[in-house]
Amino acid sequence: MPRHNKVMSLGRILDDHESTTANSANSTSIAFHALVVNNDDPYRLKRIQVRIEGIDDNTTDNDLPWCISTIPDFFHSIPQIGECVIVMMMNPWNKSYARIYFGTLQLGESYSDTTKAFGFSKNDRNK
Repeated sequence: MPRHNKVMSLGRILDDHESTTANSANSTSIAFHALVVNNDDPYRLKRIQVRIEGIDDNTTDNDLPWCISTIPDFFHSIPQIGECVIVMMMNPWNKSYARIYFGTLQLGESYSDTTKAFGFSKNDRNK
């Protein structure tokens, strides 16, 4: 009996998934640059809330999911509001599912300066 070994790309899975919340421009990405909007974790677990452009556009700051740090305590400093961080979405088609952040990516004085310095823009996601 022949075996069917069908390999599907994340983009194809997302296209087939009816309740996807990631748009097609983001469907192949799991890592994003994000703007820190809250760093006051009520549980003091060093979590932050971030806004990912193109994914969190219709979500209020209070409704954004918390991001967990991957950095050990002795190296860790909590990113400040307005800074840019790198975030990995554990489930890119469910924008409220767990997110992990890898630390501050800061070039210049603002999120905007950093995204310009690295050449990040909405159009970059379509390449």
